Amino acid sequence: MCPSKINIFIEKAKKGNQTAFTFLHDHYKSEVYCFIFKYSKNKIIANDVTNDAFSKAFTKIGTYRPEYQFNTWLNTIAKNGYFTLYRKKRLKQIINISTNDYEFSNNIADSSKTKEEEMVTNENETSLIKTIQQLKPSYKKVIQLYYYEDMSYAQIALLLGISIDSVKSNLHRAKLKMKQIINATN
Repeated sequence: MCPSKINIFIEKAKKGNQTAFTFLHDHYKSEVYCFIFKYSKNKIIANDVTNDAFSKAFTKIGTYRPEYQFNTWLNTIAKNGYFTLYRKKRLKQIINISTNDYEFSNNIADSSKTKEEEMVTNENETSLIKTIQQLKPSYKKVIQLYYYEDMSYAQIALLLGISIDSVKSNLHRAKLKMKQIINATN
């Protein structure tokens, strides 16, 4: 379809026209799905990330700037969503490691990695777990809830009885403290 016609649908979607957004969704869904599938190699994850990307795009359509290709904007939203999901899942796996024997739960070996790369990855993950264990309890809790439980700032604030700003601050401080610990051991 010609870019000028797409722009008409984009402008209508910006004004809240659900039919226009549905057209954009139908027009770009397979492209975004294929784009994410290249990263995830998993149909379920690609489908979930694609749906989340369109949900975010719908709420943020007003931020789209026409000097960029619409599909590039959508793919960027999807890619950011995928990598956020990947980081959270990876940290969940790391946090799930038993403190006694450091066995990884939910760890699926990447067949594209060599044995040496796998060993380095495992050493890095073990080091990260030891670092997390050195944090004070309030920092560990925020890290666990944010990455492991996949809770939002608001949910964590409600659960812990603190403000959202305190959650953000504790998460930021926890990351800084982890960086200090890592730098001190190197």
